[in-house]
Amino acid sequence: MRDTLGNVLAQIHAQRPKALERFNGDSSGFQDVEAALKACVQLGQTKRKTGRTGMPLILRLAGLAALLGVSIWAFHWWQEGRAWDAYVARLRVEPGIVITDEGRRSGRFMVAGLRDPLAVDPQAVLRDSDVDLSCDVADQQPGLAVD
Repeated sequence: MRDTLGNVLAQIHAQRPKALERFNGDSSGFQDVEAALKACVQLGQTKRKTGRTGMPLILRLAGLAALLGVSIWAFHWWQEGRAWDAYVARLRVEPGIVITDEGRRSGRFMVAGLRDPLAVDPQAVLRDSDVDLSCDVADQQPGLAVD
């Protein structure tokens, strides 16, 4: 279809260069050109009806499946990040806990800081959160609470 239309346009430009240069919106002098363009439109409609234009259905379905998979992964990643942020926010307000570092290392979450021996255990907070339990709670150094 694209090749056919390109050939017709090249033919029109070759046969009517002066008329195209002087074109002012009046198409009455282009009746023969209109017939050639109508043939292109009819060819395109025929191909669309037979389903032979565009990408094959299997490729469209594969692309849709890939897009769906990436969307599910992105949503899970976003949701996991929100759960982690909520966990860290809860630790930050706990008396006797000071967060010095938090984030991802080697694809896993980690948090580091100081914890008063009488403060809540971060592992217990982690178990009560929505965070995947494969996360690390690392480098809890003993410290003293300061009021």
